Amino acid sequence: MDLEGMRLTPQGWTSADSFFLKSSEPSPITQITVIGKNYALRPATRESHMDFYFGFEELGHIDIRSMRFTPSTGIETRSFDKYSVVLKNTGQEQARERVAGESDGTLSELRIDGSQPTQVHLTAEAAMRYLVRMRRATSDPILRKNIDQTIKKLKPFQ
Repeated sequence: MDLEGMRLTPQGWTSADSFFLKSSEPSPITQITVIGKNYALRPATRESHMDFYFGFEELGHIDIRSMRFTPSTGIETRSFDKYSVVLKNTGQEQARERVAGESDGTLSELRIDGSQPTQVHLTAEAAMRYLVRMRRATSDPILRKNIDQTIKKLKPFQ
């Protein structure tokens, strides 16, 4: 949901909230992190079924107010975000049992510990779709020009 830009709307934020242990109000988005198309979700350790890393290459950021894209430095930037999964209303140990199939129950009872991160990650393709929607919604010529330039900068990363 995050990579496709669904959390950019209040409805998408509310929908994504169902995957987290703690609900949160939609956060004002000031910046979008644009990531490369090669990303992965992996267990944090071989022993843990409940901790995961989301690894991605950070291409740059889009400032929401100006719609300008600022690429990451010339050095390849790889980032990792860690998430823990817990069983709703009980805790991590019982969640491990559910994931391992050692206990009755459904995976629908699992939640990501905490609340949604305020940082939004989009693939370049999803960012371009978002920018096209924003271009249609504005009559500001400077914003339109910035959006056009940002789309041009993101095209090689599709």
